[in-house]
Amino acid sequence: MRLYLPFRAKNAAIAAGFALISVSASGQPVSASGQGQAPSLSLAMRAAAQNTALQPGETLRRISIDEAVKLAMEQNLGIKIQRFDPQIQDSGVSLARSNWAPALSSTIARNSNQQPTTSILSGTQPSVTTGTFSVGASLNQQLPWYGANYALNWNNARFTTNDPTNTFNPRLSSNMSFQFQQPLLRNFQIDSIRQQVAVSKKVRDLSDIQLDSVVTQTLRNVKN
Repeated sequence: MRLYLPFRAKNAAIAAGFALISVSASGQPVSASGQGQAPSLSLAMRAAAQNTALQPGETLRRISIDEAVKLAMEQNLGIKIQRFDPQIQDSGVSLARSNWAPALSSTIARNSNQQPTTSILSGTQPSVTTGTFSVGASLNQQLPWYGANYALNWNNARFTTNDPTNTFNPRLSSNMSFQFQQPLLRNFQIDSIRQQVAVSKKVRDLSDIQLDSVVTQTLRNVKN
């Protein structure tokens, strides 16, 4: 937080500075005649205060160091912006970990086929119509250790036809499969997902350090 002094206040500060410059190295002011006089800092401050007389419509607010620090913490834009960075990095960590989340998918399909009769066993009908309706679901997940992963699949189908040579009509089928993979050496120590998660965690820790640095620097500037 920077404090900008009006033109009159700057002139007053310059006047007070010249008044203090006249103090000698021994702590006593030196007059034009060369005789020492007792320093009076309060007189210089009162002179500076008189030069900063308020104009109509202006107000004077006196604040302590603690109040100035509190205002800086509440209103400093640099601190407000930096406080958003840890939240953004938390989203980055969650995004990296989402690669380990299980993925559930499902499929629904319906097919119909019609072709001319090619067998004398089909009777007198000119064409044979077949239809298939299938429903499936699968679950896949990349596990967060040693590059392991698994896949679970479940498929169901219903087959219908008007061909009299088919003994079972409609015909139902269902199957389920489970597959688990654990590589011996590949991705055993580290893989791309674990590397991304580790890097995102380090960036998250760095954002906290940067926030503390901005707060510390702002408080030091305010107190100075």
